[in-house]
Amino acid sequence: MTGAGENDFKPKLGRIRARGGKRSKAYLNRIVAAMKRAGPGPSRGAGRYRRSMPGRTFARRVIVKARIIKMAGVGVAAQRLHLRYIQRDAVGPDGEKGKLFDQTSELVGGKAFLKRGAADRHQFRLIVSPEDGVEMRDLKAFTRDLMTAMEKDLDTRLDWVAAAHYDTGRPHVHIVIGGKRDDSRDLVIPRKYISNGMRERASELVSIELGPQTEMEVRLKLAAEAGAERLTRLDRQLADMGVDDELDLTPDHRGQAWRRRLHLARLKKLERLGLAEKTGAMRWRLAPQWQATLKRMGERGDIIKTLNAKLAERGVSAPVGADAIYDPADPRSKPFEGRVLAAGVAGENHDRVYGVIERVDGRVFHVDLGSAGVAPEVARGAIARVAPMDVKPKPSDRTIAKIAASNSCRYSAALHLDHDTRARPEFIAAHVRRLEALCRAGHAERLSDGSWSVPDDYLVRAENYERQRARSAPVNMQILSRLSLSAQERAIGVTWLDRQLMSDGERQKTFGAAFRDSLAARRLFLIEQGMMRADDKTLDPSALKDLERRDLADAGEALSKSLGKPYKPATSDGKIEGTYRAPIDRPSGRFAVIERTKDFTLVPWRDVLERNRGKTVAGMVRGRSMSWTLTRSKGLVRD
Repeated sequence: MTGAGENDFKPKLGRIRARGGKRSKAYLNRIVAAMKRAGPGPSRGAGRYRRSMPGRTFARRVIVKARIIKMAGVGVAAQRLHLRYIQRDAVGPDGEKGKLFDQTSELVGGKAFLKRGAADRHQFRLIVSPEDGVEMRDLKAFTRDLMTAMEKDLDTRLDWVAAAHYDTGRPHVHIVIGGKRDDSRDLVIPRKYISNGMRERASELVSIELGPQTEMEVRLKLAAEAGAERLTRLDRQLADMGVDDELDLTPDHRGQAWRRRLHLARLKKLERLGLAEKTGAMRWRLAPQWQATLKRMGERGDIIKTLNAKLAERGVSAPVGADAIYDPADPRSKPFEGRVLAAGVAGENHDRVYGVIERVDGRVFHVDLGSAGVAPEVARGAIARVAPMDVKPKPSDRTIAKIAASNSCRYSAALHLDHDTRARPEFIAAHVRRLEALCRAGHAERLSDGSWSVPDDYLVRAENYERQRARSAPVNMQILSRLSLSAQERAIGVTWLDRQLMSDGERQKTFGAAFRDSLAARRLFLIEQGMMRADDKTLDPSALKDLERRDLADAGEALSKSLGKPYKPATSDGKIEGTYRAPIDRPSGRFAVIERTKDFTLVPWRDVLERNRGKTVAGMVRGRSMSWTLTRSKGLVRD
């Protein structure tokens, strides 16, 4: 036992996570320098290690994905959607909702950040995923340290928010960085720093916290990838080793025996997947596009995990497989109707909206709805129809091409009328709108006299235009009802269930339990209302007209109080003119509020009206269809 004074060492504790002075920084720099001397860092190639002596150590591996977001157009809306996505439910360490944070505080939401960055030219998104994130103490502190290092490297303060996610096997952080420097100039991050510098900084911080990893750890991590059905580091190594997808793994060719054994194990897995073929004792041939196939397999695996997680939230325990992914490019994929069980953003760094949709027969599908801002807005419980996007030239394209071929590659409204004397003005206007769309894509030209120059290969261009659009909107999704099944059961208005009751009942036999129960409840309600009899097999069409009339009368009565004007029903045929105020959602669908001098009316809504909200519009009503004449800054355009 030592006596007092024999050990007079008294530690002096600093603040938690204190940066320290010059001496501590110098010590930190020595540690980092020693780690770099000990083994190659991430910048020397992910997953590729030199021949090493026993006991050699390596920097910790960190994956960094970066993306630049242009804020013009739908950029602000896309960033708002992304911030909602990274704050979604069940991503926190204990399954709680994700929370935004910045350098100094926890944030309730991202409204202030979005407001500050609304005028940015661009912004940055990062995903930082330490390979050993499970072992790290605090991803928030790590992120703050990383952003401090980046501020030093870029010589500016950064405006950023982040959220840590723990909902996958590898915890990671989403970071959104504003597009301005602290001197209000646009923030420019060099390409080399994006591809290497960020990763090196992150790797250094993880290695300091957890210590460098040993060669044995590296081998074990690579071995775990040998049987994966996704693109791995081993695959990238094989790609670097091969020549025209031909591989030679003879013992004297690559050196290290342990690495060669991992490569052989990976090639055997690829062989079972049909992506590799053995051509000799140690020779292999890889299939064409094998890396792209592995990448798609990994994406499909992620989709299935997401789909099963969403079903589990609804109490569905039976897992689904790859056949539950709706592929609009597959000729066997047919249109279907169903209810939206969930909707969200697919992928970690790209704004691809997805929907989980239960078909009327009870089967569930994951549907890629397209890019944010292009995909339709969907809510859980809505009834929708999904169909593959038609990439063939439209009938209007064929008519335009035919008229142009007979008139020296020119098209005009007058030439169209000469071609078809019975064509209505609104029908010709639809062809003009189509040419306007292709003109914006560079596939047609408007001449000074108002006619159009149409190229000889117009139909080929039209098909290419549709294929390009299908990349951002792969399916055609039509919202049939914004009301859930339960809300439709006793609604006053024309519902999706009513339209099913008009069928002869054969289709209803294939419905799943949820649809059949709601259909039976709706039938009982209509009997109570005197619109069906107990022995009626189908719903009479006249009942639909009565339901819509009552629905719009209720809406008109409510709106009269706010507008201070009486409601007047629109005629089924005739001209409508007035100021478009806003859309309203009713059980019978979405309607446009058209205000006139003495009254207002309600007509079927179309999305083209939104660019003319608050402006005068005019149109012709023909039953449920509308043909609008809309005001633009340069004259009138029919829609």
